[in-house]
Amino acid sequence: MDQSNPGFKKVEEYLATQSCTWVFNPPHASHMGGAWEHMIGIARRILDCMLLERKRFHLSHKVLATLIAKVTAIMNARPLVPVSSDPESLLILTPAMLLTLKTGSVPPPPPGSFEEAHLVREEWKQV
Repeated sequence: MDQSNPGFKKVEEYLATQSCTWVFNPPHASHMGGAWEHMIGIARRILDCMLLERKRFHLSHKVLATLIAKVTAIMNARPLVPVSSDPESLLILTPAMLLTLKTGSVPPPPPGSFEEAHLVREEWKQV
């Protein structure tokens, strides 16, 4: 529905009475979509990588549904806040935790002691 549509004003007025704010996103202006368009781009890049890995572009419905489920799982496993470099803080907040109300399986800390000097000395290997 665009602003030139005669019913646009009616819809806008109705939503205002329902305490809803109408934000018009013009067609062909995905750059105005903000966060949700960014997430669509991330999903497309993940799916492109999966399809290139398969080297087969003719997919059955089951295979496509499985790939979309994997894309969803990857996107819901991303951290919502910056990840701490503190080895004691193991819990990383993800969308999956909020959706399932479970913390998931947090792996046990690796054996051994980790001092600040050791972490700084080994940090270059992470790059």
